[in-house]
Amino acid sequence: MQRDSVGKILFVAVALFLGCAVIVSVASVGLRSYQERNKELDLKRNVLLATGDLKQGEKIASAQVEELFAKLTPKLVELGTGKFVDASPEEVSSFNAIEAAKKPETGVAIPQGKDIAGIKRRAKLARIYVTADGRYILPIYGKGLWSTMFAYIALASDDQHTINGLVYYQHGETPGLGGEVDNPLWRGQFVGKKVFDEKGKYRLHVLKGSGNNLDAYSADGMSGATITTRGVDDMLEYWLGPEAFGPLLTSS
Repeated sequence: MQRDSVGKILFVAVALFLGCAVIVSVASVGLRSYQERNKELDLKRNVLLATGDLKQGEKIASAQVEELFAKLTPKLVELGTGKFVDASPEEVSSFNAIEAAKKPETGVAIPQGKDIAGIKRRAKLARIYVTADGRYILPIYGKGLWSTMFAYIALASDDQHTINGLVYYQHGETPGLGGEVDNPLWRGQFVGKKVFDEKGKYRLHVLKGSGNNLDAYSADGMSGATITTRGVDDMLEYWLGPEAFGPLLTSS
């Protein structure tokens, strides 16, 4: 075979390709557990941000995050009824609401007229977290302008379920506009807002734009992000309403 033959060139190219593929594959497998660990730790940080046990920008060691998170009790609840589900710790920790929503035996299609969050399907169950003093940390999500927005909302155990915190941790909204959902200043305005009035009626609303005349049940939207603002308002109303967590909240 000539030194510069096409065959030799192809052989070297294929060998390099296979070698790189092996290296990438080995690295991917080796890093998978590390990535999953970081993903789990990030979830715990966001839950703690919602409760206020962790402050925005506060840097604490992973061990401290684990210690604070261990004080919360994870539970599975049936959406639409508010009934807690008897499940093992392993079943609770491994529950994946997004995957469960896709399967007919663990998910349900949401009727078009009731799908104000724009998610089409949801799981029958949800994993929530309960604090020692009875507060709920609930997972919520819904459509914005460009993406599905994921958040945790922490609610006090009073009759009106005052908001302790709201944290958006995953979205693809426009930076500087709808992307303000993860701005601590914007989401900080929800702390102290009330979900229900004295008669148990849902009252929480996110208004269009900023600088509105606000009361205990309303919050400003985001300037120049009408659709994202509407998405936030709709997902809160859906998840805290009768089709999802409403029965849990009104019965507690």
